[in-house]
Amino acid sequence: MNNIDYTLEFLNDQHACFKFMADIFEPDSVWHVDLVTCDNGRQYIEIEKGAETGHFNAQVCLKLNKITRPTVVKSIMMLKQYKNLKMGRHEYG
Repeated sequence: MNNIDYTLEFLNDQHACFKFMADIFEPDSVWHVDLVTCDNGRQYIEIEKGAETGHFNAQVCLKLNKITRPTVVKSIMMLKQYKNLKMGRHEYG
């Protein structure tokens, strides 16, 4: 798996909080992510920019049985590689 730098702030089976830096929307931007599992309902990504900090905040809800460290790394890769990533809430499947 790729070597991705991130700081894990919280992790359990259903929820992870972490941050990383990436050139998404802006060079060297700081991203704070809440990754959660969704049993029912749609998967989504919701992105906003913090008015005071200028950091990007994302909530990512995916249909997963369990969140693990490899899941966190895969979600970072997904955010970095997603070509049509936009601000706001976007639901999937």
